[in-house]
Amino acid sequence: MAYKSLLTVHSVSDGIETLNPILELANSMDVHLDIVVLGVLLPPPATVYGTFPGDYWRENNEHVFSDAKARAEAIENIVQDRGLSASVISECVDRGAIDRAISPYALCSDLCVLPKFVVSENSAIEKVFNGILFSTGRPLLLLGTEAFDLDAIKSMIVAWDGGAEAASAAHLALPLLQKAKDVHVVMVDPKPLENGGHSGDDIAVYLARHDLKVTVDRIPDDGMSVGQALLQHTVNTNANLLVMGAYGHSRIREWLLGGATQEILDTAELPILMAH
Repeated sequence: MAYKSLLTVHSVSDGIETLNPILELANSMDVHLDIVVLGVLLPPPATVYGTFPGDYWRENNEHVFSDAKARAEAIENIVQDRGLSASVISECVDRGAIDRAISPYALCSDLCVLPKFVVSENSAIEKVFNGILFSTGRPLLLLGTEAFDLDAIKSMIVAWDGGAEAASAAHLALPLLQKAKDVHVVMVDPKPLENGGHSGDDIAVYLARHDLKVTVDRIPDDGMSVGQALLQHTVNTNANLLVMGAYGHSRIREWLLGGATQEILDTAELPILMAH
């Protein structure tokens, strides 16, 4: 099934140019794009000494609403000039309510798209990222600053560890995987299967039934972390997209001990499709 609708969330604190790769992707895919313009409100002051805190809170939030409205109008003009099928929605919410505000939009979209560097730099968009992954089950495509040219796709990598997160990512990425000439199922230091089979053959057969040309790559870590080994393999295969499950371990464990998800988010240069 092809993607028919995309969702992106754009913070008023980010430059409008961060939307360009996403707008170009929506145009090349000929899909509808929902753009949520996000403004982050200050929560009401718990204690008011005199009038200054309350006045500051009110004035700040009035600016947030007006900035979000102005940014939404500017984006409306851009999508109209480009002839895109798009809806622009403004959402101004308290930081603690971001995931609840965005989840309904994600649940009614085929694919969510965010600029990868914005996820790393903007804490509000990081909350959007986590909310979509953990609350909606929707796939997330993280783009760089360059356009993601679907017609130029040659090779894609599916990171495979046999877990539910990796399987979800592979299933949800099928419309993009079908654009590739070659799909590599990649495992880092896989353990032998108890039944004597080979790791990765099961998902490779599944993908091949969708008319994909699949190669199974079982690679050593060569002293690198799993994330580093995967990223090095994307270079070795000239991959245009990395498909992977996100947070196979808990976020707390990844924060304490490190993990492939965070490492790849921080260092990958190619587009990544993640699902949990």
